[in-house]
Amino acid sequence: MSLKSRDSPIVLVIDDEASYIEALCSGLGAEGFHVIGAQSGSEGIEKAKKWLPDIILLDLTLPDMPGDKVVEKLAQGHDTRSAPIILVSARDSEVDIVLGLQIGATDYVTKPFRLKELVARIRAILRRTERSSSNTLKESNKIRVGDIEVDFDRYEVFLSGKSLSLTPSEFELLALFVTKPGMLILRDEIMTHLWDGQDMPDPRSVDTVVRRLRDKIGDTKPPSRLITVRGIGFRFEEK
Repeated sequence: MSLKSRDSPIVLVIDDEASYIEALCSGLGAEGFHVIGAQSGSEGIEKAKKWLPDIILLDLTLPDMPGDKVVEKLAQGHDTRSAPIILVSARDSEVDIVLGLQIGATDYVTKPFRLKELVARIRAILRRTERSSSNTLKESNKIRVGDIEVDFDRYEVFLSGKSLSLTPSEFELLALFVTKPGMLILRDEIMTHLWDGQDMPDPRSVDTVVRRLRDKIGDTKPPSRLITVRGIGFRFEEK
């Protein structure tokens, strides 16, 4: 298949359950995605080389190698395109989620999940990937997510066209969120981003900055655009 001629994003599903792959072929296919299945890590790596998927859904438990090894091999391959990886696993402990993100995955979804939630995360990641590769963004140095626009040159934020007054920590936190829309951002990453490891405050300081930011962007009532993943971090969704 020619990459230039394809009109549907390619999703590579690496999972040892054939019924699960078939279900995603049907569900994601109805949402406009082209799904390729692989039932082992080695098969997934080979299909990643052949199809150059736009995104990969990877189970942590595979018959021939663990999911983290698949992530490592995909990252090392010179003939594969770097595709975002969503780990999809029945493991739902905080340790598994944090480790999954630390090995290089973009996001983590626990089974069972709702198809609409998975589709929303896939689309958010693909939008971010497009923005990251866009020269327009680099030239203007602005990022828009929904009705929020961050101007990095002028150090300004606009909500529905209206300028917001943010403290430096609030601006830096929002800047982190808009550059990674739809992605789970760990609390430790936020603390490092805001305070750079120096004079590290109490971890609860993150909650304080998040709460102030919520108030200023009008995110105090559901549906919320700033999702709290209890004990782990936050996810910023387009509203």
